[in-house]
Amino acid sequence: MFKVIWLVKFRRDIERDEVLRWWRGHHGEMAAATPGMVRYVQNHWVASLDAETQLPGGGAPAFDGHAEHWFESREAYEAAMTSDVWKRTQEDGPAGFDSSTLVGGMLEEHVVSWDARADGRLYTAAES
Repeated sequence: MFKVIWLVKFRRDIERDEVLRWWRGHHGEMAAATPGMVRYVQNHWVASLDAETQLPGGGAPAFDGHAEHWFESREAYEAAMTSDVWKRTQEDGPAGFDSSTLVGGMLEEHVVSWDARADGRLYTAAES
């Protein structure tokens, strides 16, 4: 499995609830249609855990959310990034996200603990 994440901050000139509606709706639907993507998870940050993870001078989290995009392989990811669907998704991003603060990363996931019984999902990971 190949996984990437995008850390996002919302545009400050739009109400948070409005950005969340856009992200959960229109933008999320666009992203979910990315060819070759097998899992797409939006994580909406609601609070900081401690002073190190918040914006200076306030209790707001350093980011407003992050998205996880899962692909079968790096090749599937790279093909998806050249698709018209992904291009349109990127073009739509500034409608809700502050593009100047966008941070993306490729991940190597190492599962230490997973209780599949908790929510019924199955999970398999390559042995390291």
